[in-house]
Amino acid sequence: MTILIPTTENSLNGEIDLRFARAPYFIIYDTEKKTTEIKENTYKDGARAVGTMVAQYIINEGIKVVVAKDMGPNAKMILTEANIEVKKISGSVKEALSQFK
Repeated sequence: MTILIPTTENSLNGEIDLRFARAPYFIIYDTEKKTTEIKENTYKDGARAVGTMVAQYIINEGIKVVVAKDMGPNAKMILTEANIEVKKISGSVKEALSQFK
């Protein structure tokens, strides 16, 4: 299972970013392979519909769970309709990942 977490930093030491679709980075953790990737969010500076674009990116990448402090209604609807679990969690990336390890 793959998990995406929007984060404030280019490391596992960051906090979960309040701005889901405009977070500077995404942490992608694979629970089966036990691997972690950090990807820059190339959508963060978009003029509009950023949440929709990020939701489509998540679907295309085959992500199964999104951990976020919050997200807009359009992104949440798109993810829910694609059977992607959305978990609302605050705190650090490490704390969130520990729940899946």
